[in-house]
Amino acid sequence: MKLIVFENVSSLKISIILFSKNIAIRYNLETEWKNSFPHLREMDREELFEKARNNILDDLISLNGISSTVWEKNIHYELWNKLKDYIFTKIIEPSQHIDDIGTFQTNVDIWLRDWVENNLPKASIEIGLQTLYNQLDSKLKTMKDVPGYDPVFDPLKVTVHQEIRKRHHWDPKAESRLRVIQSNALDDHTVHTKSQWTAAVDLLEQAVKARLKDVNQSITSSFGPGWVEQWTRWKKRTAEEDARLQTAQEIENLLISLPKPSAHINQDDLTTIRRNLQARNVPVTDKIVSLFYLKGNISM
Repeated sequence: MKLIVFENVSSLKISIILFSKNIAIRYNLETEWKNSFPHLREMDREELFEKARNNILDDLISLNGISSTVWEKNIHYELWNKLKDYIFTKIIEPSQHIDDIGTFQTNVDIWLRDWVENNLPKASIEIGLQTLYNQLDSKLKTMKDVPGYDPVFDPLKVTVHQEIRKRHHWDPKAESRLRVIQSNALDDHTVHTKSQWTAAVDLLEQAVKARLKDVNQSITSSFGPGWVEQWTRWKKRTAEEDARLQTAQEIENLLISLPKPSAHINQDDLTTIRRNLQARNVPVTDKIVSLFYLKGNISM
């Protein structure tokens, strides 16, 4: 009898202790909620989920508020940054020394057609996706600056955003449809308005100037510190940088002497430059000479 009473008392004590701990935990959680989210009423797990779900959907719907002008501007910017290297290295620069307008047009048409058939549609879709994600990122950051914004759902939003990137895929038919649209655009050589012509000329002019600036900077940076920097910062050119500089000087003299330089250096000129440099104990390879000829030819 005494044993049964003792067991009942022990069980009652354990229940009281557990109950007290639960009360303490609940009190601590309520206090933490009030301190962390004083402007929100207490919500259970299901209510929090629904609120977070609606909050995220509202953020996504806000993309509808972006004007078509903003979309076009951003897509144009991303497209050009992605495609400009290909346009210059595969189309413009190889065709710059073609004199005959018919041959020029034929070669450009072939290169563009090959581009559309193989790489351009896929690259365009990737750029479209990246632009969409960039706009979503921008919107989410903007929402944080709204008065009364609550950061309680930020970790969940980050996770949802990551899952969106993983699971979102473009319609498989989009690439083939885009290929048809781009092919038709290439076949249409008509400039419909003066403003279209002016815009195209301005774009190409700005692009060529930017490309020329990049090439000149690339050439200059490969020479190492200039005379002023050597004296003011106590720097010195490496043997490799000095070899590049002397190679560029030889190529510059060659380009000046040619009435119309070809797109690529011929074997005789290549041999002459290499021998001139070797006579001054400047180690150089045919690959380096050809590379600097190409860059120097662009910058002339």
